[in-house]
Amino acid sequence: MNYKSMIAPTKYFQGKDLMYDIYNMTSHLGSKFAFLVDSVVFDIVSTKIQIAFDGTSGEYMYIFHGGESTVAEASRVSTILTENGCDVVVGVGGGKVIDTAKLAAMMNEKVKVVIVPTSAASDAPCSANSVIYDEAGAFIKAIKPKENPSVVLVDTNIIASAPVRMLVAGMGDAMATFYEARACKKAGLQNLSGGNATLAGFDIARLCRDTLFQYGPQAKKDVERKICTDAVECITEANIYLSGIGFENNGVSLSHATYNGLTAVYEHYPVMHGEGVAFGLLIELLVEYEEAGYFDQGEWNYLIEFYREVGLPLTFEQIAVTNTEDEQLGIIAESICSASPNAAREPFEVTPDKIFRALVKIRDDHFII
Repeated sequence: MNYKSMIAPTKYFQGKDLMYDIYNMTSHLGSKFAFLVDSVVFDIVSTKIQIAFDGTSGEYMYIFHGGESTVAEASRVSTILTENGCDVVVGVGGGKVIDTAKLAAMMNEKVKVVIVPTSAASDAPCSANSVIYDEAGAFIKAIKPKENPSVVLVDTNIIASAPVRMLVAGMGDAMATFYEARACKKAGLQNLSGGNATLAGFDIARLCRDTLFQYGPQAKKDVERKICTDAVECITEANIYLSGIGFENNGVSLSHATYNGLTAVYEHYPVMHGEGVAFGLLIELLVEYEEAGYFDQGEWNYLIEFYREVGLPLTFEQIAVTNTEDEQLGIIAESICSASPNAAREPFEVTPDKIFRALVKIRDDHFII
């Protein structure tokens, strides 16, 4: 069956100090809440949550995350939710906490999901997509929860207070959204909800890219100063909402496959998801340009200048790959093709040889960076 589809979180709220209103904005979902956090995030949000619930009929508890987004961790959280009669699980933190909260709710049909990202480091908050890793941090697969989060609440004062590296990593993840959407569209591939991209879905991916180019450098400067400005608001929306809606309603491809492949080669890979995806975008474009027989110098230069300005990785050293001998690059190329199905989501056949040549070009052709 051929059809178009578009999905999104039921409600999205973004603004300064919204954590103080979290109960009012989510109380329609239930009366007993479980906040999934780590110890660092607990220190950031616990006072705000207490204030939000004071004087209300709502109840809440905390579950501390085990550190990795595994099936076992999600099952542990789901069991706690059931044993305590929780109506809502609130994933507060980064991507691993967010993915665990979504999967734990999928394991418990009565539980709704609220997501509160504490950085704009990825586009995970809005999606009905939960990425699963093993205990060593290697990508295993992506699982589809029953629905998108019921509420995504983004407190931009918290976002502006997070390390600037997180904002920049989120820009890397978000920048790939349009180019991967373009690849999937050319290939005529389905999006993550099983349909074809709508006009709105594709234009959201394009808007995401354009917003990054316009506001990204200034937002980085502002977060370095720990201030929440219009630029920070715009980039927060791009990293979290536009990218999240964009990737889910268009699809992902070789940029994400690159990061997944790297996590399979390097145990406990120290590079953030968005940083690896940003480097993967360079590989994707080089492979696409070679296949087309045309190197789009204008597009490439514009992107590279943006990378330089905000501090996204352009070299192997910047993504913690110190061995760049041909043999090692061959291993990485093979892993990129085999670690996830995303490498095949291009309008042509993707092979390890094609990826290897792109990796070599990054290593050897210094003029391109």
